[in-house]
Amino acid sequence: MSITPFILQSMVVSNEVITKYLIVHRIVDGKLVPSREGAVVSSPEINTWLTKFLFKPFNADEKFAFQIEEALPELMDQCSSIFNDQNNLLEKSIEIVELYLSTAHSNKSKDGEFIVAFFEDCIIGDEVTDVIGLFRIERKETFLKLEPTYDAFTLHKDEGISPTKIGQGAMIFNTDQESGYQILQIDKIGPKNEEFFWTESFLGASKVVDSYYHTQHLINNIQEFAQTNFDEDQSTEKITFVNDSIEFMKESEVFDQQAYSEQVLQAPELIEQFESFQGEKTQENPFLESEQFEISKPAIKSTKRYIRSVIKLDKNFHVYVHGNRENILRGYDEEKKKHFYTLYYEEET
Repeated sequence: MSITPFILQSMVVSNEVITKYLIVHRIVDGKLVPSREGAVVSSPEINTWLTKFLFKPFNADEKFAFQIEEALPELMDQCSSIFNDQNNLLEKSIEIVELYLSTAHSNKSKDGEFIVAFFEDCIIGDEVTDVIGLFRIERKETFLKLEPTYDAFTLHKDEGISPTKIGQGAMIFNTDQESGYQILQIDKIGPKNEEFFWTESFLGASKVVDSYYHTQHLINNIQEFAQTNFDEDQSTEKITFVNDSIEFMKESEVFDQQAYSEQVLQAPELIEQFESFQGEKTQENPFLESEQFEISKPAIKSTKRYIRSVIKLDKNFHVYVHGNRENILRGYDEEKKKHFYTLYYEEET
């Protein structure tokens, strides 16, 4: 059986990458029920599939690192111990889950599994390295299992783990140790009031300040600026402004504030408002670059999914706007006492 290597953005996960160790611990009533040995992977084919399965949820362009400015995070110390001696994996995996439970609100921690894995021969950038994987599983998929008999099938209900159901996870790469290692992470289950628990409290990590970071923050700032600086009756102008901004970034290799002002903002009043807005954001976050930086195309692709490009009219209509605001006009009918939109188009598709 041959499984095709796949590329997770700048990270190559090929048939040579193996899941060397896999330890599954259970969490019951907020307490650890530890395994005393690693899980058995029955064949090389399953090992290859398992590796692909565990890497799939991560975005390799959004990088994190342990925060090492003041003191080394406890988790980083445990990971370093594993990288130095893989024989420590079982002992340290128990400590990792205990750390998770001590930093989580144990009474809110649902029953499930915590997986600690060790991968070999992963290529990130131009470096071959080992990886520690951490996966918190709270939800499982129900599926039907077909068991063949002599002349028919028997159906059984069973439960399993889907890559889309990995609620929280992290990949710690054995590279750039002096900068806090390279980390990928996901958090799909943290409630809004605890959304930084997994990343900051447990992992002790923060985003790496790079082109992806700057591009993602700029798009978020543009959307926030549009919401606060356009009036309620300027829905088309607001959406067009955001769409034009995204197109400008898609067509440029480097974000240049002056070029953006001339091509997108144009109006002196809007330029002044946006520069003031960006100045406030830079004061809040000194790491942000607002004048000039390299644009990350993956960040545009990732963030663009959350951009609102629809005008909702009562409960009757949704108008999707992708540009050319000259083709959509807003008005008010004095006789009917209702607002209306006029749309111009060439053909109906």
